[in-house]
Amino acid sequence: VDATMKTVLDHACDSCFTEEHLVSIVDFLKSQGAKPFREVARELEVKVNASLNAILRIAFCSEESYAFGDRTVGGSGAKLSEPAERALQAAAAQLKRFPTALCNIMARERRGLQGSARDMAARQAVARARSVRSYLQQAGCTNPLHTYVVSG
Repeated sequence: VDATMKTVLDHACDSCFTEEHLVSIVDFLKSQGAKPFREVARELEVKVNASLNAILRIAFCSEESYAFGDRTVGGSGAKLSEPAERALQAAAAQLKRFPTALCNIMARERRGLQGSARDMAARQAVARARSVRSYLQQAGCTNPLHTYVVSG
């Protein structure tokens, strides 16, 4: 599958071959296991999402992760750490292979906060999501990047 979301079989069918040549080419490609994009799309999506999950899990989801810095008084807590930047660089490389694929960026608010502390946590979560989006864009991702925040 290439960046235009086409397989070799799709490209062969779109080409300018004569009908006779096209049939033999398509038959040969199918005999070698080639499939059109519509048949491999779901499997590819699952594989790419699993790969992205594996890349990002360690930097962003583990108890030991320190994906964001600048947690000083008045700091946004949205400065990416070096391990987080490396993970996002690897994720960007994957995303750039599929530039039309939607990428959802989720940030979590800290749990159990009330009043102004909860408001601050919400602002920090938004800032973290924007920081990730900005990094991916600077890394060359042209994918639609949607950010959102969830509680807990």
